Amino acid sequence: MRNRTAGWMLFSSACLLLGLSLQPVSPNAVLVGFFAGFACALAAVVSYLLGY
Repeated sequence: MRNRTAGWMLFSSACLLLGLSLQPVSPNAVLVGFFAGFACALAAVVSYLLGY
């Protein structure tokens, strides 16, 4: 797997985990983490298709 694609996938997981861990602080943290993680997953797909 390419380095940049792997980085985006790792960052996607980190966004989801951060959203879940901040749920007691802010109820919207899960939604923000989900959408940030989804955006990073899409960036990983684009990065893979472009060959980065």
